[in-house]
Amino acid sequence: MTRDGESAPDRVAGVVEAVRSSRKYATVAEGVVRRLAAKALRDGTSPRGAQRAVRGKLHQVYAAYLAPGDLGRAERLLAALPERPAPEELAQAARRILARHASSAERLAFQEGLLARLLSAGGFAGPLRRVVDLGCGFHPLTLPWMGLPPE
Repeated sequence: MTRDGESAPDRVAGVVEAVRSSRKYATVAEGVVRRLAAKALRDGTSPRGAQRAVRGKLHQVYAAYLAPGDLGRAERLLAALPERPAPEELAQAARRILARHASSAERLAFQEGLLARLLSAGGFAGPLRRVVDLGCGFHPLTLPWMGLPPE
């Protein structure tokens, strides 16, 4: 229990609820927000200070690369695609989305050829069956340029 009678899990839950109640961070995985909140509170930060710390960290790793409204625009572009888009339709939508993401936009001019060259020169033992991209951001949208088989 803390001095105010609130348990540590309750304090963490309060910070998580406050942070995720904003539209900007509502879709961030609850576990991520919970870990950040617990760390901030362990460091002796007040619940209000923990909220600021969590929002600051989320901004660094999540929101700094998209202008307000860009995620919604990206979702609308994807929703407008047919159920089975032609490869060029998918690539065009991906280009438009990636151009709105600051970090991805920097690589867009050379992205298409680069990925295919990297994967074809990878020296893999057999055909590539699975790609795991940790901390990928918008990188899955570059699938049209990876030169991978559809399956």
